[in-house]
Amino acid sequence: MADAVAAARATILEANRVKLEALDAEEREIRWAITSIYNYDVQHGLNEALTAARDAMNATCDQRNAYLADAIA
Repeated sequence: MADAVAAARATILEANRVKLEALDAEEREIRWAITSIYNYDVQHGLNEALTAARDAMNATCDQRNAYLADAIA
């Protein structure tokens, strides 16, 4: 009887270990998904702002270059 209880205890402990590993893996996936979505939301806005700022600076440079070209000619 004691052997059966010990075997059952070992089986339960092993099942618990496997369950915890599975929950940890699932948590990692969820955290990755949350981080990925958050990063996209934040990075997308930053990328859009950077693109707009770069376009504005390019337009300013083009205007200055055109002015200088007219001044030199």
